[in-house]
Amino acid sequence: MRNGRKSQQGVAYLGLMFVVLFMGITVGTYIQSWSTTAQRARETELLWAGNEYRKAIRNYYELSPGGNKQYPKSLDDLLEDKRFITIQRHLRKLYLDPVTGKADWTLITDPNGQITGVASKSPRKPLKVANFSKENQDFKDKSHYSDWKFVYAPNVALPGAPGANPGQPPNLRQ
Repeated sequence: MRNGRKSQQGVAYLGLMFVVLFMGITVGTYIQSWSTTAQRARETELLWAGNEYRKAIRNYYELSPGGNKQYPKSLDDLLEDKRFITIQRHLRKLYLDPVTGKADWTLITDPNGQITGVASKSPRKPLKVANFSKENQDFKDKSHYSDWKFVYAPNVALPGAPGANPGQPPNLRQ
């Protein structure tokens, strides 16, 4: 009888080890799935925030008073455009980069130092590499979030902008 108990204890211990292993695999799979879902959500937020900056830069440029078209000198100019008698607001607030979680956008400037666009500073590889909206077609097959440049080029009509041609994607500068 004594030998029978020891063999039963060994089987119970082995069974417990399999249960722990199964639970570990299950938790690991769940964490990986959650991480991918969170990254996709951050990508969606990045596309939204970047496009909001692009639209705000477009509005700032196109609504320049006196026919002298100018880009903003800082992102704060998009919050309070003081070039008019009454303050114009092109953005409600400055958005954080959803991928880095910081307000550390790379500012894309023209030769005069005026802001034409923004880009994330994140070197991470995006999950999304295709099926972008027309205004973001240039992001196809980019290898880093920092390659997603949200730039306004005045000679290119953005979808939804006055005079935009919905049949042609914009050719944004990079």
